[in-house]
Amino acid sequence: MNNRNLFKAIGGISDDLIAETANPVKKIKRLKVIRTAAIAAAVIAALGVTSVATGVIVGSRTGSSWNIPTYYSLPDSETVKEDIGIDVRLMDSFSSGYTFKAGFVVDNTDYDTAGSPMRDFKSLDLTYEKDGDDISLSAGPASEWDAERGEAELSYNGCDIYYTAYANKLVPAGYELTEQDEADKASGKYVFSYGSNEIQISEVQSVSWSANGADYCITAIDSTADKATLMSIAEEMIDFGSLS
Repeated sequence: MNNRNLFKAIGGISDDLIAETANPVKKIKRLKVIRTAAIAAAVIAALGVTSVATGVIVGSRTGSSWNIPTYYSLPDSETVKEDIGIDVRLMDSFSSGYTFKAGFVVDNTDYDTAGSPMRDFKSLDLTYEKDGDDISLSAGPASEWDAERGEAELSYNGCDIYYTAYANKLVPAGYELTEQDEADKASGKYVFSYGSNEIQISEVQSVSWSANGADYCITAIDSTADKATLMSIAEEMIDFGSLS
């Protein structure tokens, strides 16, 4: 078994078994993907993703991944296509100093507002690091759903780039919003998402675009990266994709 498949096999072991054996794998258990998926669901809710043809609204998204990274080095296009079914254009590093750290294949499901599943798909969640600060790049198949995101921040090399920033309140599953929570939600003070053992408030920025049949989104959570940095990364990836 090669290292890549070995990492996948280990990653599939249940958390309970890992805890019981006190295996060192527990020390590198990955939880960020779950948190990022919860944030992604909040982004969907904030943007109001709809299908123009049917008027169906995507109400939420779930995502899950192995505990251990799928990739420790940037995967080539053939590997990515084998793993998630589409060709995506990836870069190992950016001029801003962020460099590839690890990557995961994520299994996703989109649900409508009634909780019924609408589609299943695989995507990538890649972490880039600079001086201890992480940002996340997600890439997956272009959605049949059109996001009513308002005006694009800019149009670059044929791609509309969208930017959003907000305060996210991540709460445990089953959490019931308080009266104050409802007021904060209505006023736009917080966007609420689910997927944490405890309440966490984070400052979230995201930059998204579509190119060559794929959707891309850079997410920075409590990051030192500013808007200009995230926009520049998007532009570099678009340029790279147009040359590939």
